[in-house]
Amino acid sequence: MVFASAISSPVKAAVDFDHDGKADFALFRPSNKVWYSQSADKSSFNAFRWGLVTDKLVPADYDGDGQTDIAVWRPEDGIWYISRSSDSRVQYVRWGTTTIHPTGGLEDVPVVGDYDGDGTADIAVWRPDSGEWFLLRSSTAFDQTRYERVRWGKLGDVPVQADYDGDGRTDIAVFRPWENRWYIMQSSDGHIRYETFGRAGNDLLLPADYTGDGKADIAVYRGGTWFVLNSKTREVEPFAFGFADDVPVPADYDGDGATDFAVYRKGIWYINDSSTPQFRTFNFGLDTDIPLNSLDVKQSIVSAP
Repeated sequence: MVFASAISSPVKAAVDFDHDGKADFALFRPSNKVWYSQSADKSSFNAFRWGLVTDKLVPADYDGDGQTDIAVWRPEDGIWYISRSSDSRVQYVRWGTTTIHPTGGLEDVPVVGDYDGDGTADIAVWRPDSGEWFLLRSSTAFDQTRYERVRWGKLGDVPVQADYDGDGRTDIAVFRPWENRWYIMQSSDGHIRYETFGRAGNDLLLPADYTGDGKADIAVYRGGTWFVLNSKTREVEPFAFGFADDVPVPADYDGDGATDFAVYRKGIWYINDSSTPQFRTFNFGLDTDIPLNSLDVKQSIVSAP
């Protein structure tokens, strides 16, 4: 399975190009470098060529118009290439270190989120070597002289940023594989939260708001079963949905404010709507495509460069 860099933001629970409040069926096709999206009622279809195969996919709402912008981060030059939906302008922002450092260090990891709570995505990277987060806030118009630097995590950790405390701001967080522990720095009160949850290696990390209470739930996908630590009840709620080789694509497909369990399998989307609940399928894509709603999903162990 192929996963691109993750993105998690209270601005957008998932990719929404048509601004209807529901996650789109959206894909990136590496063979032709085209982004495809379609609404569930098939009233809206878009295809847009953008980026290179080696780019990291970082779609988010960078201009604050409520629509997801197509965007990539290019490790070769450290530049973010953003196609703004509000005015069709192309925005270039250099932020983050490039590919492999001469000294042997690892490249930065894009960690997009709304860290300042203004409803617009911030440009951000996490530096594995030092465990530092470098945040370029939208509220400062991405002014590089006013960036924020936070040390959180260490080499081998996996960044799992999300809004865990429900204050509308993305919380800085990491998963530590050798401890199976989540370390969360809550933005609302500065409280440090520790949770032991999941099994590093087989699990996929996919925090999101599955209960609809405005807070991201700690969650993993394990061989076809979803395990969610309910932020309301503190109970673990397993749900069997999918197979071991499926690509999880959690998102709010029915627009009820809660993330739906969903998987992508060889061009077919399988969705369990939380509002009904009902099971439905949607045929869109190829086996080799990257579903954009998988971008929040991360491997629980960092791969060697």
